Amino acid sequence: MPIKGATLAEAAKKFRDHLNYVLSRTVTQTPAVLVEVPGAPSFQITFRQAGQPVQAQLNTRFGQMGFYLGQVCGSIVRKDGLHELRTLSYKYALYSDRSDEPIIRWEYVREPGPQDQWCRHHLQGPIEIRLNQAHRLLERLSSTDWLRDVRGGTPILHCRPCGATVAG
Repeated sequence: MPIKGATLAEAAKKFRDHLNYVLSRTVTQTPAVLVEVPGAPSFQITFRQAGQPVQAQLNTRFGQMGFYLGQVCGSIVRKDGLHELRTLSYKYALYSDRSDEPIIRWEYVREPGPQDQWCRHHLQGPIEIRLNQAHRLLERLSSTDWLRDVRGGTPILHCRPCGATVAG
């Protein structure tokens, strides 16, 4: 369901409020804050402290962890004059309390530039995954490493670096 408002700011506030409602009941009591992006018709939603983006601290069964959330939203103006919110980019990341590098991060860019070396959606982290008999780190693979094929109506993914084939 699209989030709409009379202005971009109103639509972004509705999203922030909904996000805080969900986060407070599932992950953290730390509220996400809405900040206008200077020089652009967009807003950023992040956890902030003293005006700077920060990680929300999580107490997990694995110990203290940090959760970073950063999302930039813009809008399109509909025929009825309402602003409909659009995600322009986001980064969600989970950090160990012993490292500045994320354990896992999930990123999205609506319109990657021609110089960008990744796809619009990407998941990365130093996590070992098994592809048939080969073991690879997730961070060493990207969507450009996979070729999609359809044989007999069954999607098949081929991993170029290791040669693994995964039937969908």
